[in-house]
Amino acid sequence: MTEYLFDAPWWMVFLLLVAGAVIFWSGNKRLDKTLKIIGLTVALLAILWGIVSWFVDTDREIVMKQTRQFVDAVVRRDMPTMTRLLHPKASMVMWNRDNIITGAKVYSDLYGLKGAHITGMDVEDDKTQITVNFAVFSEHDAAVVPATTVNSTWQFGWVDTTDGWRLMNLVPLKIGNLDQTGAQRQYFERKPK
Repeated sequence: MTEYLFDAPWWMVFLLLVAGAVIFWSGNKRLDKTLKIIGLTVALLAILWGIVSWFVDTDREIVMKQTRQFVDAVVRRDMPTMTRLLHPKASMVMWNRDNIITGAKVYSDLYGLKGAHITGMDVEDDKTQITVNFAVFSEHDAAVVPATTVNSTWQFGWVDTTDGWRLMNLVPLKIGNLDQTGAQRQYFERKPK
């Protein structure tokens, strides 16, 4: 229920606003003061609902923003932001939090990562963990690697802590032509140096 209050579909807000305007117009045409007040009330409720939905972030919205922040931090080699977003017990295949942070910088440099764009995101909330499955289109320096673009899919598991939502599990589902097992073997079975 709170999802609809704080993350209202815009079409619902718009329909409620239109309904309020139609009720007001009908009351105005009939010179019915009560109908006009009801129409104004419905329209004002729609506006208030839209404002609340715009300014209050749900847990799903927070996690989606933080997923984008983490991907951006990897591209910028921003180790403090990665540290802030990762849970102290974060893991990826055989890597711990420190390996993830070091590995993100090492691999970004090694493969000439210049940019990354999230092209699709699916969020599942089971109230104890929010799982984000997303696709990334990454750009690489042609002078460093032959493939200047790579598509990959990832799964991030976020947990709610006293410090907010933190990234606990990172799972590479596909990197380029490699499936999950191949990607894990190729990139994440060895600790970064």
